[in-house]
Amino acid sequence: MQEIRAVMNVKSARSLMRELQELLDEWKENSETNTAHMKEDKAPIESHMSTVHEQVEVANHREQPDTKMKSHFGGRMAHIKNYWGDLNEQLKNGYDNTGLIISMMQEIEEVMTKLPASHRSKLEERFFGLCAEAETIMGNVMDCMKIQCDKKPSRSKCLLS
Repeated sequence: MQEIRAVMNVKSARSLMRELQELLDEWKENSETNTAHMKEDKAPIESHMSTVHEQVEVANHREQPDTKMKSHFGGRMAHIKNYWGDLNEQLKNGYDNTGLIISMMQEIEEVMTKLPASHRSKLEERFFGLCAEAETIMGNVMDCMKIQCDKKPSRSKCLLS
């Protein structure tokens, strides 16, 4: 009876590890794609905003003076709102994915503690490898988010422009 339970727990642990590996692979692929997009956009957000500001100025020369202010302000505020909306979505996704990964790792660990030592030792190496991979990926995602936060439009530049 104990051997049957051990076999079932081994199957469960392997299945959970496979699911975790798939999730890590997907997240790694997504974070690599996001990092590549960030590298393409080497200029800080303020530079992009300066370009937007210049485009608005050119358009404003064609408009009436009283609509210049409204158009400029509206364009800047829309850009800032979109930026923060995207950043908030990325933060939420990162938080959700991190929680899912951690809960899966805890579930695997719990199943593994129920295994006899002989079965546990066979799975520990893979589990520790998954833990290390998860830590690396989550660290990279946090670094990416820090870079995104550093690129945020500064309040003073928005007010001065």
